[in-house]
Amino acid sequence: MVALRELPGTLELLRGVERPDPVKLLLLPLLVMGNLLLTAEIFHLLSRRFVRITRLEDLAIVSGLTLANYLPFRPGIFMRIGYFKGRHEVPVGSTVRVLAEAYGTTVVSVLLLLLFLPLVDAASQGVILAWIAAFTIPVVGLFLDRFRLHARVCIIRLFEVLLWAIRLHLAFALIGEPIDFTVASGVALAGMSAQMIPFLGNGLGLREWATGLLAGLLAGTPLGVALAAELLIRAAELLVIIPAGIAAATWLGRLKVRSGT
Repeated sequence: MVALRELPGTLELLRGVERPDPVKLLLLPLLVMGNLLLTAEIFHLLSRRFVRITRLEDLAIVSGLTLANYLPFRPGIFMRIGYFKGRHEVPVGSTVRVLAEAYGTTVVSVLLLLLFLPLVDAASQGVILAWIAAFTIPVVGLFLDRFRLHARVCIIRLFEVLLWAIRLHLAFALIGEPIDFTVASGVALAGMSAQMIPFLGNGLGLREWATGLLAGLLAGTPLGVALAAELLIRAAELLVIIPAGIAAATWLGRLKVRSGT
C-alpha cells in the first residue's frame, strides 16, 4: 500500500528525467556490464579448480543465469548445478561449494565495508579512506598462500559493490536528488544483501524497499525518490541483462549440441 501511494510521485520524478546528462545515462548500463563481467570472473576463478572452462563460457553462463534469476524462486542456482553436471560432469558438491564460496565472499565484503563506513563522516571525503581500508584486508591475504584465491575473489567482489554504489550515486543524480557517496555505499550494501535472499527473483521488491528505507534513514531521502532511482537502475539492468541473457542461452545451447551433450 505504501508503494502504491508513492507511485505517482515516483513516476513524476522519472518523467522529470527528460534531458538527462547523457554521460551519466550511458554509464548506468556500462556499470551493469561491469558488474556482470566481475561476477563472471569470480565464478571462473572459483570453478577452474574443478573444471576446464573458458572465461567466455563462464560469462555466458552468468549472463544466462542472471536473466533466469528474475523468475520466482531464483532457478539459476539449480540451473548452474544441472549445467555443470550435465555438460562438464562436475560433481554437484563441487558446484555447491563454488556457489557457497561466492556467497561467502559477498558476506565478507559487506562486513568489511560495514566495519569502516560507520566511522566516516557522510559529508567528508572519509568514504575514500573507508573503501581503501576495506580493500586493504583482502590485499594482505594475497600474500598468504592459503587465502590467496579467496582474497582475489573478495577484492573483485568489493569492486562489484563499488560499481553498485556508483550506479546508485548516478541514478539519484539523474533524477535531480543527489546523495552523498557514503550514503550510496551504504545503500549498495543493502541492495547487494537483498539480492542474496533465496527465492526472490533478483531481490525484486525487497531491494527497492531496502534502498528506500536505508536512503531515508541515512539521508532523509523520501521513499518515492529512492524508488525512482531504483526503477532507473532496474531499467539499465534489463537493458543489458535481457539481450545478454538471451544471446548467452542461445550460444550455450548451440555449444551443447555441437559437443553432443
